[in-house]
Amino acid sequence: MRRIFLSLFFALVAIVAGAQERLVVQGVGELVGDDFAPRYAVLTEKYYNSMEWMALNEKIDRYISAHAFDTEVTEDDPLFDWKAYIANMEEAIENFTKEGNEEMARAYRESLEEAKKYKEEMEQMVGTIKAEAAENAEGLDRQELLDEVLKHAVGGRLWYFAQAYGDGRYAAVREIFIDEEENAVGLMDAQGKMVIPARYESLYMRDYPNADGKCVVLAYKEISRESDQWEVSVFREDGTLATPQTFAGAKILDQVELFSVHFRDGGWGVVDGSGRVITQRKYKKIDWNSNNLLSPSQGYFVYGERDGVNYIISPKNGSEIGTFKQTFNADGSTTHDVNYYPGLAPGSQ
Repeated sequence: MRRIFLSLFFALVAIVAGAQERLVVQGVGELVGDDFAPRYAVLTEKYYNSMEWMALNEKIDRYISAHAFDTEVTEDDPLFDWKAYIANMEEAIENFTKEGNEEMARAYRESLEEAKKYKEEMEQMVGTIKAEAAENAEGLDRQELLDEVLKHAVGGRLWYFAQAYGDGRYAAVREIFIDEEENAVGLMDAQGKMVIPARYESLYMRDYPNADGKCVVLAYKEISRESDQWEVSVFREDGTLATPQTFAGAKILDQVELFSVHFRDGGWGVVDGSGRVITQRKYKKIDWNSNNLLSPSQGYFVYGERDGVNYIISPKNGSEIGTFKQTFNADGSTTHDVNYYPGLAPGSQ
């Protein structure tokens, strides 16, 4: 019985530890070395902080350093076109000489000689760097290094772009196609499972979870580039749809942990932290006192404009609990009038 209990205990510890795993994004683009290749690896925080990764990362840095000057300075230096510069200088010297302007021709000759001397010094310096880097990276193979990264990458592959979200519990990862305009992004959890498939132009997840420890994800899909029309889906962090509705737009109401959404048939509403549409009415616009212009005691709140009036919206159930009026005075000051309905002010319920 004791053995069974201990087995169950350690299994539970393993489950909890796995649930708390965090993700780290590591760029490996220079190692890949291809414009159309994936260039980011998603690693677990545990592996990222391990001696094994530190040793591998050091090898990657040594390999990249050994190939940092693969382009010869004598041919087409990416920072300076030496051939074009020398040709232009020689042409200018020839023209000044034909014109009888020996002073300018002499000045250009001196500049050209200095440039050639600098070019030789650069070639020597780069040659030394390449030789030292090659010696330091002797025995390192690019494909073997990539295979080692892939072996430890969450999901077993690299991505064109990746970003950790939800306090590191998830990573938004972007696929890459030959046509970069067709790339798409999805959401991957710490076990490498794609909880939201890579079908969207962009994702937004809060960097911190809501009060219930969960996050809501906004997924944007462009449906018309010409008219700038979008389709926004609201997901829970496990990849299930929080609501079957899709929206024409969305806005983050950060401090109040709410979202405003633009309904496809017009008007704005509010989505709560669990992804539910909580407003019963549609508003001309939804906003919040994000600039914190009001006194701290009045706190943050969301308001919606309807029929020329700003109604304060309850974050609990989306009902109207008061009105908010902002007046810009002639002297440049601003007056804020916040009026809650009887018994509905925060803390009074």
